[in-house]
Amino acid sequence: MKYLEFFAGLLGSASEVGVPDNQVDIMVIVNFIFKIAGIVAVIVIVIAGINYSLSSGDPAKTASAKNTILYAVIGLVIISSAIAITGYIIGKV
Repeated sequence: MKYLEFFAGLLGSASEVGVPDNQVDIMVIVNFIFKIAGIVAVIVIVIAGINYSLSSGDPAKTASAKNTILYAVIGLVIISSAIAITGYIIGKV
C-alpha cells in the first residue's frame, strides 16, 4: 500500500484503496495526535519569537528564546519523522 493512497483513504472510502477499517481508525487517532503536537510546536515557536523580539538585547533572554526556537524546530523534525515512520509501519501491517 502506498503512503498517498492511504491518506486518500482517510479522505474517502478506505475500502476503495484496500485499507482495513481498524488501520484507518488507528491512523486517524495517530494523525490527530501528530497534528496537535505540530500545532503546539508552532505556537511555541511564535511565543519564543515574540520573546526574542522583546528581549531588548538582554543576552540571557535572547539565548533562552533562541534555545526555545531550536528545541521546537527539533520537535517538529521529530514529529515529521514519526509521521513518516508510523505511516510506513502501519502500511506494512
